[in-house]
Amino acid sequence: MAEIAEAFDRIGKPYVDPQSPGVWRVPVMSFSKAVCEVLVDEADLPQIEGKRWNLMERNDEYAASVVEANAERTTPMRYIILGLSTEEWSITYANGDMLDCRRANLIARTFSERSASCRKMRHYKGKPTSSRFKGVSWAKVRERWVVTIKHGGVTRQLGRFRDEIAAAQRYDEAARELHGEHARLNFPDGIDAWLEAEAAEMRRAAA
Repeated sequence: MAEIAEAFDRIGKPYVDPQSPGVWRVPVMSFSKAVCEVLVDEADLPQIEGKRWNLMERNDEYAASVVEANAERTTPMRYIILGLSTEEWSITYANGDMLDCRRANLIARTFSERSASCRKMRHYKGKPTSSRFKGVSWAKVRERWVVTIKHGGVTRQLGRFRDEIAAAQRYDEAARELHGEHARLNFPDGIDAWLEAEAAEMRRAAA
């Protein structure tokens, strides 16, 4: 433990980002990166300075994260900054950079909202999913595309369709209504834009 403490002491103290007024850089202990620093707002510095921070590398179960180096807990920095519980909230990064913990870059969602914003799963239990669209699956017995959406822990049936694209549009309608700004849509730019992009992709593949 003494060696680890000395290593943390050697990496230095937080300092002002020379490129961004009001932003500080916080050195982080890492065993895989030569230099590792986190961006935080100056207003949040009192919660951050004086603590030791470690880069927890990504593994099969958890995404990489900057956590407080504490023998009793490993609390992610982003949760400390927003004052939220890891058991009730999911906090992600608007720009995808886990080393940017400025408040403007932190997106807090309930786990239900996070599920709504997730991409369509391409595989389920090791097998490809039957549809490329979120909320849509193939019912072999009825030979129809089935549309479902989950909201508030309850799965709702939205109907059966002969056409897969029509089924995907029905999901988007419900997602806008139920999930609002958190909705992950199949056609975020509208069906016409999607059809044009699909046609362009087919022309490139045929060339």
